[in-house]
Amino acid sequence: MQLPCGRLADRELYDLPPGVRLHHNNEMFQVSLQKAREATWENTFEFYRDSARSSPGNAVTQRKLVDAALKVGKVDEAVAAGRAAVVGDSAGAESHFALGVALQTRAAAQRSRKGDAAGRLDDLGAAATAFRECLRLEPSHVGAHTNQLVVLEHLGLLDELHK
Repeated sequence: MQLPCGRLADRELYDLPPGVRLHHNNEMFQVSLQKAREATWENTFEFYRDSARSSPGNAVTQRKLVDAALKVGKVDEAVAAGRAAVVGDSAGAESHFALGVALQTRAAAQRSRKGDAAGRLDDLGAAATAFRECLRLEPSHVGAHTNQLVVLEHLGLLDELHK
C-alpha cells in the first residue's frame, strides 16, 4: 500500500496527531533531517575507516576517508588518511588535494579554538605544499587553486602565487 506523501507517513514516523503535516520549514522535520545526515556520515566514516584499515595502501579509500572524517569532525584522522593517500598515490593530484584540505581544516579548527599557533602555521605551510604539488600534477585543478589562495592569504604569502 502506498502511503500518501506527507500525511499518514508523517504521523507514523513522528507520532503526530491526525491532520498535522511536516513541511520542509518545520523545526521537527529539520532536526530529524539533521540527525539522519549525521548518522549517515558517521556510518560512512566507520565504513571507510574499516576499509582503510584492511587495505591501507588504497589511495581512493584513504581519500574517501578524508572526506568522511571531515564531515564528522575527526580532523586528525582526516590528516592521517590524507598522508596515507599521498603515500599510496604520490603521483595523484587528488591525493595531494585531499591532504591539503585536511591540513587546512585542522589549521582552521586550531584558529577557532585559539590553539597552538605554531602547529597551525605548520599545517598551513604543509597545506600550501600539498596544493602546490596537486597543481604541479594537475595545473587546472580549480579546488587546489582556490584553497592555495586562501592558505597563502592566511600565511601572508600571496606573492608566492607569482613564483
